[in-house]
Amino acid sequence: DDPADAAGAYRILVENLTWIDPDEAERLLASGEEWTTPLASGADAYIREERGMLMLARHEYDRAVALLSGARVDGLGTALDRPDIRGPRTFLVVAHLLRGDAPAAATALDHTLVRQHMSGWPSYIVSYLRALIAAVRGDLSVARAQIAEAVAVVRHWKIPLGLADCVVGCAVIAFHSGDLPRAAELFGAVYAATGGGLRTPMSMAVYRHYVRAVHAKLDREARAHARAAGAELSLEAALDRELGTSLGR
Repeated sequence: DDPADAAGAYRILVENLTWIDPDEAERLLASGEEWTTPLASGADAYIREERGMLMLARHEYDRAVALLSGARVDGLGTALDRPDIRGPRTFLVVAHLLRGDAPAAATALDHTLVRQHMSGWPSYIVSYLRALIAAVRGDLSVARAQIAEAVAVVRHWKIPLGLADCVVGCAVIAFHSGDLPRAAELFGAVYAATGGGLRTPMSMAVYRHYVRAVHAKLDREARAHARAAGAELSLEAALDRELGTSLGR
């Protein structure tokens, strides 16, 4: 058997289990050397990156930052500076963001953009992250403008799950504006459309963090009402309502 094939399958399994069964993902990471040693130069960096993602899934953001800050190029094709929305630098932006450190998230994003050039459809991720950073800072008008930019790119390139990311962004803005029922309703729309399976690990981390935060502040009846209302909204309808536009259609 090709060691590269085995390592690739291992990676897919770990990444999926991170969100489904974190304990099993942890067990597999503990045996990672067995699967990644054939690829030599990148095994340690790969394990470190995946542990960072696992800490994001477990809401342990300080540990995620420590792990992801030390990520390096690895032999499995994951480079610190690769032009990819799944790269560890993007995860680091999110880790800073979810622990409430918007300045550090902005700095990490700026550093990423110096080293990467995102054009075409991946560029919506930049606007999306900028929107989240602005929301955490309380710059809600900037956040909405950035989400509108992300929506325009997503609609131009016809990225269905990118729409879900943008609705999550709108929910984060609603949360930071203090409108918890609205945030819960938007998360309900995302769940109805995706079943809670977002496009990337980055998106999953943001979605799960803020759903948890909303649930901690709303009682069960309010959450159920909001989720039912959200289930009646398509992603497109939710974006049109939140942004007041059919931008990019």
